Amino acid sequence: MVNKSNTAFQSAAYRLKKELGVSGMRFTERDLSFFSDLAKIGVISSEQISKYHYQKNSKPLARIEKLVEVGLLKRHVTYHEKHGKTTAYVFNDQRVARVFDGFTPKIGNRTLRHEILVSEAYFSSGRPSNFKIASRFDERLYRKFNCHFELGVRKPEYVRAMESVLPDAIFTNSNGEMVVVEADAGSYNRDEVKRKTAGWSEHKQLWVQDEGARAKVSEGVNVKVLRV
Repeated sequence: MVNKSNTAFQSAAYRLKKELGVSGMRFTERDLSFFSDLAKIGVISSEQISKYHYQKNSKPLARIEKLVEVGLLKRHVTYHEKHGKTTAYVFNDQRVARVFDGFTPKIGNRTLRHEILVSEAYFSSGRPSNFKIASRFDERLYRKFNCHFELGVRKPEYVRAMESVLPDAIFTNSNGEMVVVEADAGSYNRDEVKRKTAGWSEHKQLWVQDEGARAKVSEGVNVKVLRV
């Protein structure tokens, strides 16, 4: 049973019922844990759900599909030559996302695998509370990585080239050090890997690479690589 003193849970459950008309459903601590993670990273795969959220449920995805049915989540399915069928979940729309201070990412067949790798970085790092993905960076963080920041304005080619050194996410580790997160679903070449690792040389780096990546990142003092 949910601890009723959990104000975050109470607030979210109340808003779901009041603002979105979701009624007749009892939310659990596992639901809240899942929603909390989804609010930070935007996308969670069926494999990650089974491992990190509903592992004690006999049918972990049955609960998630119920959340899809009542309109809280949206399911994305894609097929990959190597990985086969991939299923992942996002908030159904921005109204639902706002209840949990989350967001709805833009997902396509080509980007889903990449976003799942970013999510894997979050889980493998122990779900840091300060984990932030690039789409939620503020002006300070853009400028920290020497990137132009102007919402709603189409950026010229040279600016987009500069932003190619913007990491996929960041977090602060237990030693108070910033960790730069980058996911490679297999498309980077050696020059791109070299440019990115050099651009972040002053920071700790966590790379999450597909096993079939064209250019393998080498581990070092400040570089850790997770192959998925």
